[in-house]
Amino acid sequence: MNPTGNQTVVQPPLTALTLNQLNANGVLNATTVTVSGVTNPDIGQQITQAFLNLQSGATNGNVGTVYIPSGNYTYSHDINVYIGTNTGAYRQTLLCDPGATLSYTGTGNALLALPTPNNTNVNGAQFRIIGCNFSGTSSAANGLHFQSFYGIYLQNNLVFKFTNRGAAGFLFDGAGICTAVGNVAFGNTNGVVTQGNATSSQAANAITWIGGLFQANKDWGWFDSSIAHASAGYDYNDTIFGATFEGNGTASVQSGDVSVQNVRNFLMQSNYAESNVGRNQIMVDGREVPIGLVRIIGNELDNPTSSTILAAGTVANLDVEGNNVQVPGSSFVNAISSTVNTYEANNIVAVGNAGVGAFENLAKASATPPLGQVSCIFSAVQSVATRIGHCTNAVSSTGGCSCAP
Repeated sequence: MNPTGNQTVVQPPLTALTLNQLNANGVLNATTVTVSGVTNPDIGQQITQAFLNLQSGATNGNVGTVYIPSGNYTYSHDINVYIGTNTGAYRQTLLCDPGATLSYTGTGNALLALPTPNNTNVNGAQFRIIGCNFSGTSSAANGLHFQSFYGIYLQNNLVFKFTNRGAAGFLFDGAGICTAVGNVAFGNTNGVVTQGNATSSQAANAITWIGGLFQANKDWGWFDSSIAHASAGYDYNDTIFGATFEGNGTASVQSGDVSVQNVRNFLMQSNYAESNVGRNQIMVDGREVPIGLVRIIGNELDNPTSSTILAAGTVANLDVEGNNVQVPGSSFVNAISSTVNTYEANNIVAVGNAGVGAFENLAKASATPPLGQVSCIFSAVQSVATRIGHCTNAVSSTGGCSCAP
């Protein structure tokens, strides 16, 4: 039977409904898909084939949804999802039931989304992944790898234990215009990596990460790389808003919650970060290429092991405002280059064991900072409201300043 109109399915009480297939730009259960020439395909092969099946019948780019029922699935074949062509992008979704876990044992990417072969980049795609759990091993290159296309939506996904050297839970490789809501990156080498793609010359632009958790990632919770800057340029307008960072980094190693080295107009706002294990909580790194307009605003930044914010190289307009820092490390903002232009205002830094002078270290400052530009602590005994002051002299490379109300 091939119905042509709308159909209504009535589910009897106290019975279970299993969805096998609703095609014609509808929903396709990947576990029912056969793969030509493969007797016992794994779920990676089935998901790849399911998208190809849907794409073959797509009209006007409307592909549909590949659905994964609850269960534990082990697979070694990469999931490959083609996003479309230079002239036409697909609209498609990978949807998992609660309790569906995809355990990848291969050496590539647990999922690779990329342009259809013989196409270099795709704009205007609508690729969504919703409610899926991906686990990896120390052999996998990455978890979810998005390559050279714009148009991504991620919601309530968990990506964990991708621990190969340099691996990312979520890799935006010349991919962007992404909204990510409530996702978790746990126990990876890096939680999220953003970088340009040298082949397509596309940057990782306009990634908006809302909520979710970065926890126990070995190198960085979020790492923005300059690896393809020469061909792809800067990563513009990326945002982390309302996320939680917990226990990222490795002791005594340059690692931690967030590191950016290829950004223009990067915003980190209203996040909660604590128990950082690495050397620095946030690193603004302009040593490879000059970066600019990095805004760190309204965050709770607690328990760094060294500097809360380390700025190095050439950084234009590092804007640090309205943050609250409890139990600071050796310094709040440690700018170790003569070419870091920093504005700071209205940050509250609790008194810790580092002493008054160590909270601000702006190396080789050329003049006395204007009133309100650099905050400091002038009294350890007065109330919080009255003990925050401002540097009244040029700050030297050895740190510290003359602090007054």
